[in-house]
Amino acid sequence: MFNPFKNLKIKVTPSNNKAIKIMYLSLGIFFVVIGTLGLIIPIMPGFIFLIPGAYCLAKASTRLHNRMKTHRHIGKYFHKHED
Repeated sequence: MFNPFKNLKIKVTPSNNKAIKIMYLSLGIFFVVIGTLGLIIPIMPGFIFLIPGAYCLAKASTRLHNRMKTHRHIGKYFHKHED
């Protein structure tokens, strides 16, 4: 099966600016909530919103970033695409 993202590597480092962290955290929560609703409601695609939500939460907090990397379901996807 062809995978165009096979060699994609993403380096995510949390921001040091507190205002930027709050912005990323609020955007991340918004995208995750919308994505979760999209998974429940069949009219709206959910996975498209979960990807930027995970990225924003990773940029907001080192703790959230490490938690997502070690999560048993989604952690394997982070290891594939992160340096």
